Amino acid sequence: DNANRYGPPHRAAEKFFGTVLRKDPAPHRDELILSTKAGNPIGPSPLTDEELALIDRHGVHGTGVRV
Repeated sequence: DNANRYGPPHRAAEKFFGTVLRKDPAPHRDELILSTKAGNPIGPSPLTDEELALIDRHGVHGTGVRV
């Protein structure tokens, strides 16, 4: 699990995972599948569904950059 809040600092787990992927399983990188738990609300939110979806899309892009 590489949640962007894991660290310290935040996002450190994603960056570390990306480093490992580049070094060890690099020949098989295109065969790996990453999954996410995005969109799983943990409680009431003052944000609209559209705003939450935008945050999820932004987070997925950031993860792709870091990993």
